Amino acid sequence: MTEAELTAAFTRDDRRPEMEDPLVIALEFAVPLHILELADRTDTQRMEIGRRTARLIGEKGDILMFGGGRKGEVADAFNALAQGLAALAYQPGGVEAFGRHWCVHEHEWCPPFGDPPPHIRDAALALLNEADGPDEPDEGDARPIFDVPTGGLL
Repeated sequence: MTEAELTAAFTRDDRRPEMEDPLVIALEFAVPLHILELADRTDTQRMEIGRRTARLIGEKGDILMFGGGRKGEVADAFNALAQGLAALAYQPGGVEAFGRHWCVHEHEWCPPFGDPPPHIRDAALALLNEADGPDEPDEGDARPIFDVPTGGLL
């Protein structure tokens, strides 16, 4: 994943500031992380993930809106939504939901690319640094290494 692709994962559309509810704020953080997780998947695998998550949201979306259900069902529904949006971000034109736009590949009608909001960038960097472990990868470590744009702040 290139720096532009990672930056695109954090693109936000500020045309709808009224959409600043907790779900949208949580998605701003979760969708880019799921985009990173799906980076090594094939298009076919991402399409299957999209189908599976769409089915789950169709069945359990009301739990996201109104709560309830068994322990962990709200988290499962939220993660399905975030993962589904991440899978759609790989499609041509990306995806727009809840007043936000997520895409992996720059396209003609894409909102301007920009740095992620500071709270999102800092949290994502902390998680990525935690997951990376030591600076020198072991010989058997096949994980990709991502350059995270910091806007010159680090």
